[in-house]
Amino acid sequence: MDGLTVFWTHTAKRQRNYIFNYWNKRNKSTSYSKKLNLAIRERTELLKNYPEMGKPTDFKGTHAVIMGHYSILY
Repeated sequence: MDGLTVFWTHTAKRQRNYIFNYWNKRNKSTSYSKKLNLAIRERTELLKNYPEMGKPTDFKGTHAVIMGHYSILY
């Protein structure tokens, strides 16, 4: 499906950066954050091709994909 674009809300960016900062401080390294960022990018690329793969939520028109302890809502 060409033409699909992922837009991150301000809140989503802030939460993502908070998670990265948490892991950077906890591990005293950015390696886990980089791995997590790669996993997020891979999952969003997959969502571009298969937008129906997520589970519907209680919010109209919103789906969720689980990534371990995190979820991506779209």
